[in-house]
Amino acid sequence: MSILGAAMIFSFDSNAQTEQGGWLVSGSSNLGFSSTKHKDDDDALTSFNVNAKVGNFIMENLALGLDLGYVSLKQGDAELSTTEIGGFARYYVGGTFFLGAGYIATSTGDGSDNDNVTGSWINIEGGYPIFLGDNIAIEPALEYNIGGGDENEDVSGFGLNVGFTLYF
Repeated sequence: MSILGAAMIFSFDSNAQTEQGGWLVSGSSNLGFSSTKHKDDDDALTSFNVNAKVGNFIMENLALGLDLGYVSLKQGDAELSTTEIGGFARYYVGGTFFLGAGYIATSTGDGSDNDNVTGSWINIEGGYPIFLGDNIAIEPALEYNIGGGDENEDVSGFGLNVGFTLYF
């Protein structure tokens, strides 16, 4: 298949899914397991995270919504969990590619009575929905995060995320 043919397949217009009054529901997760053997400790590190976004198109191609997340890390008897809540805006350029930005507040604790540590993230994303049907898409996106607060001060990150989104 030629590059032009591939571009034609993936460049269809998603305006029907991004019209005013429509909704998007997005989710992503990863499940990780690694084993590191130390001299006196061979406990494995397990991690799990799940993220969900729910947004409403307040006008054609512009969605505003709520971003929720949960992260769990465990190694031996040590355990940390983080809850995340925030908001996002996403604009679909020409009804196809999207650009987005959001703010997420975080709270991390170890399950004890100790105070949780708080933090925040500002994220910027750009991606492309690849529709598998009329209302479901795989969405690869590049994301840049800037941390703040007690937990994330002077932290930033860049990554590739892939999620699934339902458009109603």
